[in-house]
Amino acid sequence: MFYFLVITAFMKTWKWILISLASLAVVGGGAGWFALQSLLKDSLSKESIVQQLEAKWNCRVALEDFKAELTSSPARLVLTNLSVAPRSDEVAKPLAQRAPIPEGTGYVHVDSATLDVDLTALLQKKVHIKKLFVWNCYVRDDVTTEGVSQLAELFQPPPSTAVPTAADVAPVPPSTKPELRNNGESVKPETAAVAPVAPALPEAVNDMSYRVEELLLEGVIVHLRNRQSKTVNHIDDLRLRISDVDVALADLAAHNQAKIEISGKVVSTGRARVGEVIKDVPVANFAFSGQGEVKPYDLATKTLNPEATLIARLDKGSIFGGTTTVGQAVAKDKTFQQMKKNFGIDVSDVVLGGALQEEVVIDVNLKNSRVTFAKDTRLSFPDYVVTLRQGSWLNAAQDDHESHLLLVPSEPVANKIMEGVKSKMGDGLSATALGIFNDGKGKLGFDIISTEKLSKPKFKLGGQAGQIEQLFKGFGGGLLKGLLNQ
Repeated sequence: MFYFLVITAFMKTWKWILISLASLAVVGGGAGWFALQSLLKDSLSKESIVQQLEAKWNCRVALEDFKAELTSSPARLVLTNLSVAPRSDEVAKPLAQRAPIPEGTGYVHVDSATLDVDLTALLQKKVHIKKLFVWNCYVRDDVTTEGVSQLAELFQPPPSTAVPTAADVAPVPPSTKPELRNNGESVKPETAAVAPVAPALPEAVNDMSYRVEELLLEGVIVHLRNRQSKTVNHIDDLRLRISDVDVALADLAAHNQAKIEISGKVVSTGRARVGEVIKDVPVANFAFSGQGEVKPYDLATKTLNPEATLIARLDKGSIFGGTTTVGQAVAKDKTFQQMKKNFGIDVSDVVLGGALQEEVVIDVNLKNSRVTFAKDTRLSFPDYVVTLRQGSWLNAAQDDHESHLLLVPSEPVANKIMEGVKSKMGDGLSATALGIFNDGKGKLGFDIISTEKLSKPKFKLGGQAGQIEQLFKGFGGGLLKGLLNQ
C-alpha cells in the first residue's frame, strides 16, 4: 500500500514540475514574441527572462547564461544553470549585484535547457515549440507537518510588498544536498518594501495557442520529504517525455491535450514502530515506468492545473516494506492481542509487504492532487495478496482517502487462521466464518473499507462481514492499519 502513497506524493510534485516546464516553454515562446516587437531595444536577455519568471512566481531565479539565436529556423534559446529558490530581498537588486543563491536552498536546478521555437508562428500569435530538452534537473520538495508543499509555494503569485530575507532560508550542507530544512516551516514574508519587479509578458501572449512537439527531461533527481506522513522519497534516473501538446486557451474544449511517458527509480524510507521503538525503516525500492495522457489546463478556470490518466508498471521483485511483522506494527493493540485468546487467530508473524510476487499494473487518474484508481490494482506479497478496488481514491495533499480493499492471506497463513478458529470455535462456526470471509472463489478473504485521514485511517469490514465487524475488528483493523502505515 505504501506504493500508492509514493505515487501520490510524486504526482503532487510532478504537477509542479510540469508547471515549471510549461512556464519555461511559454516564457521562451513569449520571449520570442517580445523580441520581435523590441529587438531594437535589445530586450531579450537573461535579465529579462529572470524578471519575467520572478514577476510570475513567488520565487527567486538565478540564471548563469542565456543565448538566443533568432535568425536560425527554428530559433533556438539556450539556458545554462537555471535555479529557482524561495523569494528573498535579492529580487530587488539588479542581476549583476545579487549574491549567489545559498547552497542547498534551491528547489529546482537545471544544468542546461534548449528550446527550439518557430518564430514565424509567433507572428500569428501561436507558440510552436519544436523541442524543449532539459538535462540534469534536480527538484526537491519539503511538505510541512501541516501538509504545505514548499515547492508549490514557489509557484504562487508573488507578494505585492514584502519578501523574506535570505537569512530565513536555511542552507543544506553540501555533503547532504538532498536533505532539507530542519524545521520544515513555511518561509514568511518580511514587512520591508522592495522595488517592483518587471511586468509580465505582453497580454497578447496569454491569448496564444500552444503546440509543443516534444519536451524531454533526462537525468532528473527528485527528493521529496513529507513531514506530515514522516516519509522521504528519493527518485533517481527520472525520465519524463511530454509530446503532442496542443493547447488553445480560447478553445480548450478542442485543444487541451498532451501525452506523457515517465520512468525512474524510487527509494523510500519512513518512520514506523518496530516493537517498542519508532525508527526509520526502508519502505520501498523499485523501478517504474508509465505512460498516459494529460489535459494541461483546467477547463473552467483556464489555469494550468494538469489532469492526467496514467498506466504505471512495476516489475516482479520490487520491494515494498518487508521489514515489519503485524505483531511488531500493532504490538500495543489490546483488541489484536485478544484475537488469539478469544478466537484462536494469531497472525503476529505475518510480514507486512516484501518483494512483489508478480508484475503490477496501476491505472490511475490524477486531478487536483487526488489519485483515483480506474481499475482494480492487485499487489501480491509473500504472506498475502491485497487488491485495491476500482474507484478507490487517495489525496495526500488533504490527508484524505476512501479505499475498498480485498485482503486474501496466503495458503499457509489462511490455514493457520482457520486452524486457530477451529480450536476455539469448532468446525461449525469456522465453516460459517469462511462463508462470510471469502474472496468469492472459495479462499479466505477480508473486504475492508479504509476512510478519513490517510495518515490515521479508520477501518471497517465490508460485504457480509460488515454485519459482524466487531467480531474480527482486531484482525481487520490491526493487519490493515499496519499495512497502510507501512
